[in-house]
Amino acid sequence: KTDWKIAKESALKYDNDVQITSHLDDIKQSKYGPTYFSQFDLVLNALDNLGARRHVNRICLAAKKPLLESGTSGWMGQVFPHNVGDLSCFECNPIPQPTTFPVCTIRSS
Repeated sequence: KTDWKIAKESALKYDNDVQITSHLDDIKQSKYGPTYFSQFDLVLNALDNLGARRHVNRICLAAKKPLLESGTSGWMGQVFPHNVGDLSCFECNPIPQPTTFPVCTIRSS
């Protein structure tokens, strides 16, 4: 199974009455612009790279949609709500970069 199907199945375990449509695609494609995001009440973000996370942040700002941004750094995870009209967004308040790195991110040559 692919991760995107597993994520959908995991979410449905909490509430199987919701409708979830999973996609495997590049979120940075132009078809996923403000018009696409306008159909949603809330955007939940769990992306695996910083560029995509920044892109979704900018599209949510343009579409005036709240964003629940989540991600990981090594062993640490974080979730931040960003509401339309607030002075906070994913890029507005950068997360401090760690000065130490977990063993899982260090590779030897």
